[in-house]
Amino acid sequence: MSATNAPLTIYYSNNTLPTSGLYAALVITNGDTSSTRADDIVFDAADHGGNQRHGGAIVMGKEGHCANGSNNYPGYLAFYTRVTSDGNDTEKMRIAGTGNVGIGTTGPFTSSGCNGELCVSGGSLNLDDTYAIAWGGGTGRTSITGSKSAGTMVFGLPTASASTNAFSFTKGDVGIGTTSPVGLLETYDATAQTASYTGVLHEVLDTSSSASVNKVGMDVESTGTWNGTGAVNTGLVVNATGGTTNYAATFSGGYVGIGTATPVEALDVRGNQSTMLRTPLKCKLQTAPILDT
Repeated sequence: MSATNAPLTIYYSNNTLPTSGLYAALVITNGDTSSTRADDIVFDAADHGGNQRHGGAIVMGKEGHCANGSNNYPGYLAFYTRVTSDGNDTEKMRIAGTGNVGIGTTGPFTSSGCNGELCVSGGSLNLDDTYAIAWGGGTGRTSITGSKSAGTMVFGLPTASASTNAFSFTKGDVGIGTTSPVGLLETYDATAQTASYTGVLHEVLDTSSSASVNKVGMDVESTGTWNGTGAVNTGLVVNATGGTTNYAATFSGGYVGIGTATPVEALDVRGNQSTMLRTPLKCKLQTAPILDT
């Protein structure tokens, strides 16, 4: 290491890493045998008045004593900074002996801390405009990618051969299986299947014994002013095509009401006669016909 006009210059030429303390250019040794003793390098900088008020430090500390016969000598590396001129340097980041990194915590990945390889406690982690966080290696890995300016965040989950876009956020819209949703919620799947398959399964299994409590499995409401010239408001669109046999919808159990919220038959259609005549209703009856009263 060398620097022009530096007060201290250390020149060193050796390609052997100091794995056992050998061949090191600079060694700081503390003979204190206590389990909490630490070595440090302190940095001070003068303010406009020449006072040493700007400070920071790099600290190497022991993580307890070596267990007898274990040949395990744990040590951590911590970084200290000072917020105010009259305050003390305080620890902001620590690299534990295991290699885990903690920001804002002195005990990353303990029972009282958070778990993982990077722990941020009591603060925030700010990333660049375009960012990527990944776990694992190769093409099949878990990842979070995004862009602040584009307003996107994509969560990818691994498969057998690659990472798929599990779900994404695009300026408030949520996409499952797509990174470019065109509505508040869009699901997309075009994978070839070799067994029975359900694209979206919506299960409401809540239970209750309370009186007069209604349960609605799904409520679709398309309301609000929508009265522009040629505008059409449709509450639900179902398109089932491409199969050998296609069913737009099947109903198992319960009554179906059209024009009524309280049907009393398997199919209960309410409306004035002229409207019903303009919209013929064809039924395949399995029992005696229902008489029109």
